[in-house]
Amino acid sequence: MNLSFRHRRGTCFLLTLLLALSVALAPLQTEAASQTEQEELLPEKSGHQTESDNNMGEEFSEKSPEFPDFTEELSINPESIMEAPQEETIVPQAEEGTVPADGLVQQENYYVLYVGGQQVTAAGWQELPIGKFQIDSNGYVTARMEEAGGSWQFYHYNSAGVSWELQSNIWESVNGKDYYFDSAGICTEIYDSASAQLLVFVNGQMIPADNYIYPLKDGRIYYFDAAGICSTSSEWKKVSSAEWYYVSGEGYISEKLTNSKNLRKYYLYNYGTGQWEKQKNLWKTIESKEYYFNGSGKCTKIYNPDTEKCQRYKNGKMVKIRKDITRLKNGKYYYFNGRGIRVTKKGWQKPSGRQYIETGKKGYVTSKMTKSGNTWKFYQYNYKKKKWEKQKKVWKTVDKKIYYFNGSGKCTLLYNTKTGKCYDYKKGSMVSVKNDVRKIQGTLYYFASSGIKNSSPGLYLTSSGRLIYAEANGTVSKELSGEILEYTTADGKISGCRIRDSHFMCYYNGQGDLSRQIDLNQPMVALTYDDGPSQYTSEILDILGQYGGVATFFVVGSNVPRWSDVLKRTFDMGCEIGNHTYNHTILTKTDVSTIRSQIDGTNAAVQSITGVSPVVMRPPGGNYNSTVSASVGMPIILWSIDTLDWKTRNPLLTQASVLNHVQNGDIILMHDLYSQTAAASRVIIPELRNRGYQLVTVSELSDCRGDMSDGNVYRSFR
Repeated sequence: MNLSFRHRRGTCFLLTLLLALSVALAPLQTEAASQTEQEELLPEKSGHQTESDNNMGEEFSEKSPEFPDFTEELSINPESIMEAPQEETIVPQAEEGTVPADGLVQQENYYVLYVGGQQVTAAGWQELPIGKFQIDSNGYVTARMEEAGGSWQFYHYNSAGVSWELQSNIWESVNGKDYYFDSAGICTEIYDSASAQLLVFVNGQMIPADNYIYPLKDGRIYYFDAAGICSTSSEWKKVSSAEWYYVSGEGYISEKLTNSKNLRKYYLYNYGTGQWEKQKNLWKTIESKEYYFNGSGKCTKIYNPDTEKCQRYKNGKMVKIRKDITRLKNGKYYYFNGRGIRVTKKGWQKPSGRQYIETGKKGYVTSKMTKSGNTWKFYQYNYKKKKWEKQKKVWKTVDKKIYYFNGSGKCTLLYNTKTGKCYDYKKGSMVSVKNDVRKIQGTLYYFASSGIKNSSPGLYLTSSGRLIYAEANGTVSKELSGEILEYTTADGKISGCRIRDSHFMCYYNGQGDLSRQIDLNQPMVALTYDDGPSQYTSEILDILGQYGGVATFFVVGSNVPRWSDVLKRTFDMGCEIGNHTYNHTILTKTDVSTIRSQIDGTNAAVQSITGVSPVVMRPPGGNYNSTVSASVGMPIILWSIDTLDWKTRNPLLTQASVLNHVQNGDIILMHDLYSQTAAASRVIIPELRNRGYQLVTVSELSDCRGDMSDGNVYRSFR
């Protein structure tokens, strides 16, 4: 070991033995055998502990205490004794025939011990008032101990040099006790193995060791309590406000903890090298507290499992960790709340407006979300790889808010489940989503003009031009594709619309259901019926419904009140209601006022039943002029095939006029006032469908083949 004690120095007094008989005196030369100073085993003791508190949180002094330098004033100054010229010790030689007095007697080159006039020949140590003497098996004295200033000195006899040599830096065992002699040859420790008590030389006297550590003969360091008794129980011992030592399971000291100005360090004692080795990059549990020592060996963290509080070293002192995370001994990250207490309940914590911390079901931190600038980013901790990993292209729910993080890990969308509002992150700012849809965790939602998730089911046209049907819970159950050509609204919702999707013309109702679909690549004709409604209109509707066709009915307004149920059915089937004046008036023979009255009267009558006003009209008799065109306010629909059914009233002739002349895009004129026309329709409708014709309304035919304008006349869309 390279650690050494500074031992107590005492005064060596000279023993002069006066013999009764005068004999030739042989000088006993005593020399202090100077030996290499034993390496220091422990630091100098700083003093006795006066506090009973065993708390390790007290401030320590920077330097570990060492054993005291025993160069204080003693009753006899050891320096003057050791430096003074050595005087010869006169040991009597016995004359032949005489009896020596008690003490050492030289016989040639050896010494023997007399006690009570008798030579002591029993091997071992003899203790007398004048000292302690070791007798070998031949009866010669080989070693002796003498009192010296309240302590002892130890001599070995060198028979070759016929001299007594003072021993230093050495342990000697005498009658069950171990004595240590320092570099000056003064005994500084006496250990009684029977009582396990250690006496140390302090201020000129041997006193019990008091709450400190000392080395013993076996080279191990031990702890001794206030009574000087060796304590071998495995536990930490506080010897001062700056030092704690750990007694290992074998009973000797193996570890120590120091504290200097709140800076703690931890050491293991290497008995092979005799060095205290500072420990780094590790956790150590000391008296139920967990300490972390960093790469330079400094304690940077202390966790108390009993209070669940943790401190970290900051700016020269230990401060409580609050609203932050830190890694503990088990390698897991934990969050400490505003009171500094560890949180193990599953859920999210919000230490600040720019950070969220998630505690998993096992009690430790699994995720965090941080705000850099105006951008949120989400991280999960990979405990295998021991690093935070940024999450990309993922949805994360944080504190009842749902966030989406894009391919670069930036949050681009936020949905607040509490308020029902959704926000886009654009250029670092939150922009409320209004009258538009957003996909949240795989489900498409509609957010109304108020910015709140929709609660009123219906068909909506969003600000981004998407036609969707939203349920009462805000989910989008339908999205209509294609070019929106026309739509009607009611109560802020779409009540009906027409969409061109590829080569199909599609018609949807207010529920987003497809009511009609026309293939633009297939032939189509428009059947039209004038002068109704009547008792025969329903028969024609039955046939149309049976074969999936529709027609346009140009109604006379005065007939509407009587046949309102028929009119409503006609509209609900998807047939078109056209205007044929209110009283079947020839418009070319009247004035503008009458024209408007005839048109407006029928429009009002139809709207009162269907909720929709007609958008096309047919003048009675097909008669029109510029005044009529300028006054009706609607496209004027004539025909390309006139069946003359009103005149012939013959089903066969009506059938032939249609089936023998029909072409793609024709508008066919008939009247639903006659039973013969209804009978003819039972043949015409299925045959046209059989030939591949689609039966459409006039407006549908126009939608598919060309636009119409108010006041213009249209006979066909071939």
